Amino acid sequence: MKTKSFGIIQALAGKGAFIFNDKLKSGGRSIKVWGWSADDYLAAKTQLEAAGLPTKLVANTESPGPSAPFRLHVTE
Repeated sequence: MKTKSFGIIQALAGKGAFIFNDKLKSGGRSIKVWGWSADDYLAAKTQLEAAGLPTKLVANTESPGPSAPFRLHVTE
């Protein structure tokens, strides 16, 4: 089953994008997209919140670098 948040991210990222969509212990989702900039994440955060999904932008300390500097924590 595709989550609402994944559908929004997939539409923004486009076909062929590397999207990681992991479940959090709290029940939410942790989403990161390889190659996205801070502006891409902020735009996605805006769209997710407009869809009624509380979202937090988090620095990606697990695997920092240009591939995915941030992640989104989304409550669904």
